[in-house]
Amino acid sequence: MSLQPLIEYTRGELSESVHVGTLVVVAADGRLIAAVGDPDARVFVRSAGKPFQALPVVSSGAAAAWEMSARELALACASHRGAAVHVAVARGFAARLGLTAADLQCGTHEVEDRDTEADLIRSGTPRDAFLHNCSGKHLAMLATARHLGQPTERYLSVDGAVQQGVLAAVSRFCDVPVHAIGLGTDGCSAPNFALPLRATALGVARLLDPDAPAEARVVTGAMMQHPEMVQGDGGFDTEFMRMLPGRAIAKRGAEGVQIVGLAPHAGRPALGLVVKIADGSARAAVPAIASAMAQLGLLTADETAALRARGWLPPTTQRNWSGLLTGEVRALFSL
Repeated sequence: MSLQPLIEYTRGELSESVHVGTLVVVAADGRLIAAVGDPDARVFVRSAGKPFQALPVVSSGAAAAWEMSARELALACASHRGAAVHVAVARGFAARLGLTAADLQCGTHEVEDRDTEADLIRSGTPRDAFLHNCSGKHLAMLATARHLGQPTERYLSVDGAVQQGVLAAVSRFCDVPVHAIGLGTDGCSAPNFALPLRATALGVARLLDPDAPAEARVVTGAMMQHPEMVQGDGGFDTEFMRMLPGRAIAKRGAEGVQIVGLAPHAGRPALGLVVKIADGSARAAVPAIASAMAQLGLLTADETAALRARGWLPPTTQRNWSGLLTGEVRALFSL
């Protein structure tokens, strides 16, 4: 992987930390719009690929058969924070499917939403799989398995119908043969895929292309209609989609991966943006992708100002817990 300096953190007048990585911008017609580093470097997409993983629940007919709501479809694309609204939707969908937390093979982890985690600690309630940030994805996969008559205990098997459907969708949208898709096991135990960054960005752009298959319009429409389900209040994915209502999707992934998809606008085609931070740091992924959008003129003045006000668009100041200015976050690349 050809890596380039992307984001710098300073303290006083000195550079304290530099995050290197690769960033790619691709149009839905396949044109490479911009790149920093090697656009064909292969990386695991991690949870940034959840919109692709949600496509088969729609294309298979499972979403219609189970009467999945837009909120449930958005949750299928989510790395949610485990807030009450996320867990309630997950539990409600599972009940309709006749499933319990034990049917989800994602495991459990500490909940990102502080209120939920505090309530669990105070009450002594053990965490269950519905609180996992990937619970919506797993429920969608289980719904697909049920609809296809597949054994639910094998819904994560890479040679089963559910995961083969995911790989076929990834191949179709990202223009990579199934046999060339790298495979690994994600943190939630689902198969994850490694793709060239250029191919990933192409797939993201195609999700928002006006001529995209119906399942892409349904999935991205659900994300844009219910951004609160995709991450949670205050998170970049949620707030960015709120800033550009009906015009964008955003999805974080582990190990410093972030995608943004922009719908056609003002004569510009649909675009896919992907960044991978080599050291896996999430703190550098959003500033890098926000800087790319600003440099390419993809945002209005108001949208640019809103990103900077949130501290997501470099240069931004760094302050300590007492509010004292300590340094800056800077972008180190030019497009």
